[in-house]
Amino acid sequence: AVMRDDATALVCNLADCYARWGDLATMAAALLGVEADVDLSSPATSRNTFTKDVARQLGVPLDRGHAGLREHLRTLMATMDLAAARSSG
Repeated sequence: AVMRDDATALVCNLADCYARWGDLATMAAALLGVEADVDLSSPATSRNTFTKDVARQLGVPLDRGHAGLREHLRTLMATMDLAAARSSG
């Protein structure tokens, strides 16, 4: 999108979804199979709102949501496991 002439003067929010640190911690704990006492006291929804219209017009769907965050955490964990295995062997 950055290379497109029609995108040069646009301000575009690329946040896919709202997630608290606690949401990420809960996801990571579940993926790791550990029990964790996670602080979920922050608001469950954001006070700030935005539309994804400009991003969609530029071809950026921003539709991964929490499932996309979980998948990214899985990929990160696998990468870290591989790096740890390489450094120890």
